[in-house]
Amino acid sequence: MNTEKPTLVYFHSVGRAEVPRLILELAEVDYHYHSISHPLNKGFGEPWEEYKAKHADELTFGQVLHLRPSKF
Repeated sequence: MNTEKPTLVYFHSVGRAEVPRLILELAEVDYHYHSISHPLNKGFGEPWEEYKAKHADELTFGQVLHLRPSKF
């Protein structure tokens, strides 16, 4: 069994990822939060354009909130 953690991906701000993040915290799920920088708020996390180019096949409609499940 692979022990990779699920990964929650969102901009470095409070927004749509806050509720899923709180659910994961309350359920005591060991997860990784991957922060990406918003085009208007650069400097925190991976730049949005780079992330979007690398993960275009995984992003529904080319947008985030994105949850990458763990692999079993």
